[in-house]
Amino acid sequence: MKEKFDIDNVLAIIGEGIGGCEVFTWAAEYPDYMEHIVSLNNMSKLSGRNYVFFKSIEAILESNDALYSDVYDSSLSQLVVVINRLLFLNYLSRDQLANASREEVDAMLEDFVEAGLFRDIFDLKYLTKCLLEYDVVDKLSNIKASTLIVTTSDLFYMDIENDVLPLEGTIDNVVIKVITPEAEEFDYNNKNDSIYKILSFVNEYEIE
Repeated sequence: MKEKFDIDNVLAIIGEGIGGCEVFTWAAEYPDYMEHIVSLNNMSKLSGRNYVFFKSIEAILESNDALYSDVYDSSLSQLVVVINRLLFLNYLSRDQLANASREEVDAMLEDFVEAGLFRDIFDLKYLTKCLLEYDVVDKLSNIKASTLIVTTSDLFYMDIENDVLPLEGTIDNVVIKVITPEAEEFDYNNKNDSIYKILSFVNEYEIE
């Protein structure tokens, strides 16, 4: 950023999910370049259930020889559909799944798969590889920025006890906030609602 935009320091970096991986990585690798970081629904490495989940996706990808061909094969499009069905779990809360009828789950699943039909299979392969290699645990102590970690308690992919709460003893000047949302007041599919939540917490902790 210094070379391209002549920026020596940024006020804050905010990221959710995979974007939160970038937040931790930037803050650990370049601790003097930002004042604050906000990480939402993210962990410092892929472990446990998430590691097995993405190892399974990696195996599915590698099971199709067409992935290594110079000619695009229609079977890769079917592979995208299969992987999107698995990724759907990471966008669903436990309460949503428990309270929805099978018909409602089917409808949400099909909408999610349809929205992801144009995902690039090679982007999915690269993303899976990056996530499986992601691990900044040993670098978190480098972080100097004031840190706000916000996580939602009922997301399938979040293991709060093992992946989130231990960060309190690793990062200096950190605040961890666990949200236990009621279904009627938190819409997981509404990006505007997510942004509103982020801004609310930023204001609450007076990051300015």
